[in-house]
Amino acid sequence: MIFEFANYKLDVNVEETRKYYKAAKLISEGCSCRGCMNYEKAIDFLPQKVVSFFAQLGVDMKKAREIYANCPNADNTLLYGGWYHVCATMIQGESAWIPTGQGNGYYLDETKAFFVTDNFKVFFQEECDLIDKHFPLPAIQLEIDANIPWVFSQKQDYF
Repeated sequence: MIFEFANYKLDVNVEETRKYYKAAKLISEGCSCRGCMNYEKAIDFLPQKVVSFFAQLGVDMKKAREIYANCPNADNTLLYGGWYHVCATMIQGESAWIPTGQGNGYYLDETKAFFVTDNFKVFFQEECDLIDKHFPLPAIQLEIDANIPWVFSQKQDYF
């Protein structure tokens, strides 16, 4: 199925992606830090537009391949990054990670983002990091950059 998001055009095998995520482990099964636990729980509080975006690609948001909290925000959210894999090929678009020209450094080119909402943007790239050996090929990486609410009753003291 062909999807177009900003500068990206993807050919996604939704059924193969969905089949993989059905059997994949929850984030909390791989990490029990407060940042990962919060992200998994906060998915239930995200705008429907975000959840639907992932669902249309066959991705279960609670089963990220990698997720991490970068820093707290003044509005009681945390800035998260991370990624998922999608059984797909990229017809158009390119990685938002641009080499700095200094060693192995990269910077994120924000102009290549697709804004699912004002606080949740995604990027796609052909290179896949930490891909599960059982993930169906071909695959691309769906990266996130998002402000996610702190949903636990105790004060956010992750940082």
